[in-house]
Amino acid sequence: MKSYLSILRMMLAERSRCIIKNTQIVSKVFSSVNKLIERVFLNRNFQHYNFIILVIAMIGNTAQAAYIQANELDWDNVQGDSEFTFIPLKRQSQGVLLYDDYDRALIGPTYSFSPYERTIRIRILPKLYNTSAYYRFLKDRNLIDIRRNLDFTDLLNPVQQSVESICKPTEGLKAFIKTMTFIPKLRIDPGNYPGLCSLEIKYLVPDNSTDEGDLLTYISTHKIIEVNINLPMLPSRNRHKRL
Repeated sequence: MKSYLSILRMMLAERSRCIIKNTQIVSKVFSSVNKLIERVFLNRNFQHYNFIILVIAMIGNTAQAAYIQANELDWDNVQGDSEFTFIPLKRQSQGVLLYDDYDRALIGPTYSFSPYERTIRIRILPKLYNTSAYYRFLKDRNLIDIRRNLDFTDLLNPVQQSVESICKPTEGLKAFIKTMTFIPKLRIDPGNYPGLCSLEIKYLVPDNSTDEGDLLTYISTHKIIEVNINLPMLPSRNRHKRL
């Protein structure tokens, strides 16, 4: 049991450092997780399966802390070209890299708990991430990409602070799904680096339905996500497009 406990602690510590680069936050997260582990293992009736689910949920909640807030950045020393915009952290050569152009990546359909319950996910990703142009831009300027997303909602007024202010389903997609025999549920999720955001489409497929094929055809032939990147400090880098 002690060996199992030690392995879990090491895994959680390393995962926390990967997700959250701020060392003070890592320390607090790991301290809380450590106490949680000890409390769980004191309960002899607590099943390992349930414990793992609890830990996974905790790790997921830390992901939000991986976003960089606008007030952490030095907006007076921005560097960029037609493809990239680099915003350094205050008094550092590392910072957040923004991209000029994005594309989408389709994942699915994937099955959930039954063959009838399916999910399609469309991620919005920068076209030039991890390309030779990406590395050349950083090398030529001696910069370090911290590989964390800027919290764009932090730049909006409180009324607008929602991920759908950055990405949202197009009106065309919303209208199309209303014509289907099954009505998919649409949800926009914040992006995990380097993704800007993702659109989740979840639905149940009735027997003998052709709607899923129609949905996939619509996705492949239409623009389904509106992207709105607004930078009050850098209005020339604002981006509004449909993908």
